[in-house]
Amino acid sequence: MVEEPAAPTPVQIDSFQQQNQAMPVPPIAEQQNRNESRKKRRQMKLVFSNLKFLKKRKIVIINYHQLIC
Repeated sequence: MVEEPAAPTPVQIDSFQQQNQAMPVPPIAEQQNRNESRKKRRQMKLVFSNLKFLKKRKIVIINYHQLIC
């Protein structure tokens, strides 16, 4: 015979709500900053992967700082 789990007591519900309040949703500005930093990271990855590719082909770019900026 399988026992059904008991209904949550009010104490359990309160503690669950407190846990949810402990992790607030980040403000929109923070999310935008995160998205921008991800974009920059992706761009940097692309730049450096392109540089590696060019190096393999023995093509040297002296001024790669201009590519990054």
